[in-house]
Amino acid sequence: MDCPNCAIDMELNAHGVRAGKKAEQVTHTCSECGYSETR
Repeated sequence: MDCPNCAIDMELNAHGVRAGKKAEQVTHTCSECGYSETR
């Protein structure tokens, strides 16, 4: 997923991981401008 501001690939940060289950929410964070989006 690319940042809408910088058009570079954003870092993937998974949250809500418990006991090997898939993350309920995944946050993408841009290392350039700090933009973040949670899906």
